[in-house]
Parts: sequence; C-alpha cells; structure tokens
Amino acid sequence: MSNLSVSSLQALREELCSPGLDQSHLFQCWPETVDECNERQIAFLIDLHMFDIVYHGGIVQYIRNGHQLLARESDEVDFAALEMPPLIFEAPPLDLRTAEMTALEKAGTAMLFKTVFVLVAGGLGERLGYSGIKVGLPVETATHTTYLAYYLQWAQRVGGKEVPFIIMTSDDTHGRTMELLRQLDLEMPNLHVLKQGQVFCFADSAAHLAVNEKGELLRKPHGHGDVHSLIYNATSKSGATLDASDGTAASQPLVSAWLAAGYESIVFMQDTNAGATVTIPISLALSAEHSLDMNFTCIPRVPKESIGLLCRVKKSSGDPWLVSNVEYNLFAEASRTLTKEGGDEASASTGFSPFPGSINTLVLKLSSYADRLQESHGRVPEFINPKYCDETRRSFKKPARIESLMQDVALLFCEDDYRVGGTVFERFSYQPVKNSLEGAATLVAQGNSPYCAATSEADFYEMQRRRLKAIGVPLSYSSQAEVTVANGAVGVHIFPIIVLDATCASSGSLEDLASVFPTPEKVCIGQHSTLIVEGRVIIESLELHGALTIRGPTDPAVPPYVVSDAEVRNAGWSVHAITSLCAGSNDKLSEVDRVRGFVLEKMAMTVMEYATRDKSAAGAPSGVTDPAEL
Repeated sequence: MSNLSVSSLQALREELCSPGLDQSHLFQCWPETVDECNERQIAFLIDLHMFDIVYHGGIVQYIRNGHQLLARESDEVDFAALEMPPLIFEAPPLDLRTAEMTALEKAGTAMLFKTVFVLVAGGLGERLGYSGIKVGLPVETATHTTYLAYYLQWAQRVGGKEVPFIIMTSDDTHGRTMELLRQLDLEMPNLHVLKQGQVFCFADSAAHLAVNEKGELLRKPHGHGDVHSLIYNATSKSGATLDASDGTAASQPLVSAWLAAGYESIVFMQDTNAGATVTIPISLALSAEHSLDMNFTCIPRVPKESIGLLCRVKKSSGDPWLVSNVEYNLFAEASRTLTKEGGDEASASTGFSPFPGSINTLVLKLSSYADRLQESHGRVPEFINPKYCDETRRSFKKPARIESLMQDVALLFCEDDYRVGGTVFERFSYQPVKNSLEGAATLVAQGNSPYCAATSEADFYEMQRRRLKAIGVPLSYSSQAEVTVANGAVGVHIFPIIVLDATCASSGSLEDLASVFPTPEKVCIGQHSTLIVEGRVIIESLELHGALTIRGPTDPAVPPYVVSDAEVRNAGWSVHAITSLCAGSNDKLSEVDRVRGFVLEKMAMTVMEYATRDKSAAGAPSGVTDPAEL
C-alpha cells in the first residue's frame, strides 16, 4: 500500500465523510471498513491520500478551499478601487538605435548571465488545428526552428552552458517535450523539466468531488500557476532533467542553489512569443534601474482585447493595495463604475485601454521571489470558474476545478514591502500563436489582432527587418500583404526573410547585430530575398537577389566566417496561400502549413559554407543560380 496503513486510509475516509467535507457519496455501497475493501477501492483511497504530492495540504485542504472559493464565487466580482499602477515605464522604440536603447540593452544583456529562465509549456495545439505540443511549432518555416529550440538556444547563448532553465510540462505534453529535448541534444546540465499534476473536479456548488460513470475521480490541470509550487518543491540533483513528482530527495532546494550560485533574476516566458527574447534584456535593465521586485511585460491594449490588464487594485476598503493582472472579463465588469471611461473603452487621448495589457512575460528579482515562495509554499491565490445549469447556482453544466495563474504571483507582493510595476513595449513585439485561422478571421472582423501562426511568423520576420534597418542595413520593401489566409481575412507580409540563429545573433541586441553587419551600407538584400545565417559570421559586403544560406563555425576558438564582396542571384523563394494551390496537392500539406494557411515554395538556395569556403546551389534549374566568386 505504498507504506500507507489501513488505519490511515480508514481515517481519511471517515474525515471525508464528516459533515464539514461531505464526501460520503464517494463511498456509497462500500464495505464498512477498509479491511473489507477490494483492490479498486483501496486504489481509490490511495489516490486521494497521495494528492498531497500534487497539492499543498492534500485532498482535505483542497475540498476546504473549494468550499471557500465557491462561496465567494456566488458574490458579484467587485473591487473597492482600481487605478493605474504608479510604476509603469515606457520602453524605447525597439527599431531605433538610440543612446537609451543601447544603454538598456547593454545593461540587460549583462544581467542575462545571472538570470534563471522558466518556460511554461503545458499546452497542446488542438485549438490551433495542430495535434502536437505548442512548443513544437516552428517559430518560422524558413528554418523550421521550434519554439522550444529557439528559447533554449537563445538562453544557452546569453546565459552560458550552465544557465538554469525550467520547463513546466503537463500530462498531455511531458512525453512529447522530452522527445523534442532528446532530438535537440543540447548540453544544458541545469535544464530541469517539472511536470505538473492534475487536481480533482467538483460536481456542484457544495464542492462534492466529481466522478465519471465508472466511479473514477475526474481530474483536470490546475493551471500554469502550478509553476511556482513546482519550483518551490524542486531540488537540485545531477542529470539533465528533474521531475518533481518522482520524490527523489537532493541536498538543496533548487531556489537556494540558484541564490548560492549568484543568480539575481528569474524570468517567466509563455510558450509561443519569440519577441520575448528582445524585450527581456530591456525589462531586466529597467527593473534594476527602478529597483523593481516584479516587472510585467506589457503592450498598449485595444479595448475588449482578450489580454489581461495591469492595474493597481484594492479588493475592499480594508485591504492593501496590490499591483496585479486583472483578467479582461473581470476588468470589463469592474471598470463600469471604477474608471472614468465607464467600462472597457479606449482612452480619449491614446485610443488604447487606459491600462496596459499584460502579455505574461514576467521578470522578478530572484531574492524577492524566493522570499514569497518560502512564505506561500509556492501557492498563488486560486479561483474557480463554474458554469451553472440555472439561476439556483447549485449544479454545474460540467465539472469545475480550482485553478491558478502564473501571473498571480504578483498578489503575494504587498505594495508596502515590494515594488511591482510594468514596462510597456510596442505592440509589434508581441507575436503569440493563440488562435486558429478560423478564430483569427473572427477576431479581425471584430477589429482585433488575429494572433495566429501566420501573423506570428510574419511579425517575427518584421521584427528582424526593423532591427536590421535600425543598425543601418538598407532594406527596402513594400508593407503590402503578399498573401492572405483565413479565406482572405488575414493578410501577411513575408519578404524579405532574414533569419539569424542564436550563435550568429548572440543576445539579439542591436549592438550584437551590428557586429554581424559592421559595414551595413555595403549590404543589399532584395525585397523578395531570403537570407539565413547560421554560426559565427561577419557579413562585410553582400548583394543578394534570391535565397542564400551562410554557415559559419560554431566553435568560439575558430575565427568567424567573413563574407566580403559576395553577390548571389537565383530564383529564390516565393509564398503561396494554401487555397491558391491545386486541390490535388493539399493532402500532402503538413499540419504546420495548414495552421498557417500558406507555404514557402523554396525554388532555389545558394549555400556558403565556412568548412569549404565555397558556394553551392540547391534546388534550382540550370542557369538560374549564379553565385559569384569570393
């Protein structure tokens, strides 16, 4: 019985059947005592008993919390006060090489070496029309680098081989995440994979635990707020991964090990927003400059957009002020009486919401975070969101569970003791994959951003183009959409495509990009061209009209590959909407293409290799590719 005694299981059963917990329905038609129970019934009790591995306080505390949350949930959502947070800072434009930007990127890049990174990767791509895990989606289809690879390679480049990196997975994503990691084969000894467990569901407003027709307890994920309890309970040990549920003890809590090693910051990232690698160094620098304990990454928010708002709130007149994320549906209700706009409406002066939108990239001071974890045992405030059958608000349409949000760790930071604020970046820095093409079309019709795979890829290319223009690379291209997807509802601009891998771009700062293009005025990249750069490369002069891959060395002891006086012309690549392709070929399209609604037709590619100091052409008909001699 996994070291559980019959008496302890009997005691748990009796406590669950007590009037305060009222779970006797679970044991109808059972024998009087545990001694008489069959194997299935014993396993059922053990399952309940072992819940303390997943949830602080175990099943008894979970039910008590359910009672409290359901009692409060019946009240209308209300705030006594709602204000603009005082510590809100405007980031400088990301596509201008100003003195302010240079200073912030320099300071923030230096801080990356003392930063812990956390990636929440518990989501599937089902709502996107993708059967895999979201971090397995490619950021872009020029190189097909997955989000998981993109984040890990960047973190390794800016934080060194020893960089601490946490990945939170779920039952749905754990196996496939581990398989992706095996394929990447990165040497990251401080990479830990923490799998969240699932919590039980309630059947009604009396917090009765829900069971299915077979009598099995129903479970669902607790939400990405679990990442904090997983980190709190994790310990350091040898090996590339750590599953916090395995019960293996180690010499030191993971957070204590980070502090002892001199790490100063911790950054939480969502699964599909490649723009975060550009904003994080700036947020780190501003956090240090303004002594912030927690810094929300924000963008100007369009009213009624499905993005939470960063607000200063007071729940009741006697409660302390807190700076936290307020979910958009709660804000819509509270703002009717507590803001001068009288609801989720635009500010007359800006055309955006009066409060910035929080996009769930969080930057925290590690020592402050450790203090809050210790105090709370990693638990963040919870909520429950049942859908009721009728106005009696007793029965649920479907079972509901207690949930938590990663960003609600801010509710542990009292304003009297901690400084919590936000940094507002331009909207184009936010590049998530949140919606299917059908959902994107609906959002566009409502005047909102589509935030789908097609726009995420296009925005990734646009970010790179703007940043290269900022350092002087003379790019000239039309801003008109080259292809429309979602039945013509969403237009995207793709070319020129410029992708630099982490070894080439390093931190991705403007100064690092300038080291790749030291004489940008001598670089000409045609408006329909594709440039992919891998490894350590310096491009002194280049004229490109077509598609080119440059591969330099990855060994830091080897001098970089210097490209000078190179001219490449070939048929290059083109982009096509899937609907414009012949129907007979559609069944050969991958899910990655289908969720984007377009494909890149890769007609020709010239490759310049450091190893051979030569150029070769692939995929082009005779006479199309004409690479010049170096």
